[in-house]
Amino acid sequence: MLTFGSGLYAQSFDARPITFDPAPGEAPLVVAYEPAAELPRLIRFTTVPEAQRGEAIAPRAGFPAPSIILGRVASGTEESYGIERLMPETVAQFAFPYNDVESRNALRTSDPEMFRALVSQGHIDPPVNGVAVALQEELQRMNCYRSSIDGDWGAGSRRAATEYFRTSGVSANGLGSTATVELFRSIVLGGDTTCVVAAQTSTRSNRPSSSGSRPETGGSSGSSGNSGGTSGSSSGGSGPSISGGGVGMFR
Repeated sequence: MLTFGSGLYAQSFDARPITFDPAPGEAPLVVAYEPAAELPRLIRFTTVPEAQRGEAIAPRAGFPAPSIILGRVASGTEESYGIERLMPETVAQFAFPYNDVESRNALRTSDPEMFRALVSQGHIDPPVNGVAVALQEELQRMNCYRSSIDGDWGAGSRRAATEYFRTSGVSANGLGSTATVELFRSIVLGGDTTCVVAAQTSTRSNRPSSSGSRPETGGSSGSSGNSGGTSGSSSGGSGPSISGGGVGMFR
């Protein structure tokens, strides 16, 4: 008797899947069973076209559950077979580097469910020793973090995370006080935003300075040669006249 552990999928654990090569004219059998109170009880033998092609068979109405499935599960079809985590083949096909923003946005648009599965299961996580740097780069790209990228998750980094959640409307769920992969996943799943720097209120006065005003040109300085800046100078010269008094100015 063979015993299968609950949730054990050979393909998910990178083990060699069971293969079959039917002889010409023979059809492979797909065995379905129902667990009984004592021992598993075989209740049906059947053949289906998928099995003849070596493909896995998705659960169908009328088939008992669980079923022993012969064949290989195609990448990206885990949900059809009740497989909770993505298989290595699927990750290799759809995954991208944690800082590849272009590929990230493309998959988010084309296949939102696959995008969410990749991110939430940690397949797009940054390196363990580079989480703080990755977060600072992500927040700086959205203008939420405005200091140097140093991997030090201090007050500035925490404020940047708070500002991201406030601006984007994504729930913080208690994240942001420390640099964690959970924070990184939350930001990536939440999507891009643009943090806005608050405008600074200027306190400088725009009133013109009284010291820069032009002095009056009145002729009551006591000079006998010029009175009130008129052209009737006693010297009769046509050149510029020099006003009297203690301050000399050319007119």
